Amino acid sequence: MAPEYAKAADLLKKEGSEIRLAKVDAVSDTVLGERFQILSFPMLKLFVDGIPIEYNSGRKAELIVQWLKKKTGPTYVVLSTIEELIKFQNDNQVGVLALFNVKFKNFLRNA
Repeated sequence: MAPEYAKAADLLKKEGSEIRLAKVDAVSDTVLGERFQILSFPMLKLFVDGIPIEYNSGRKAELIVQWLKKKTGPTYVVLSTIEELIKFQNDNQVGVLALFNVKFKNFLRNA
């Protein structure tokens, strides 16, 4: 997984992302491994405000980046066109659509 992890870090850097990847050798740093309950290798964790979230997706760089973006990205996106709605549907397995203006009734009729 090390090459894919390095590739994910490069992808994030090229995109100008503020997400930073780091690695720790929990075999040599047993205190850190115990502190964060590293039970198997490799184990990836995302830290948000010091709280670890265990990674639960695939081992390819693109999947790692996609998971990180979902966990750190905006909680909502504004969709202004039918094309944006279709792309959102294609990019996400689950989504919630909220309408905040009467003019969007026509938007949905055209979808």
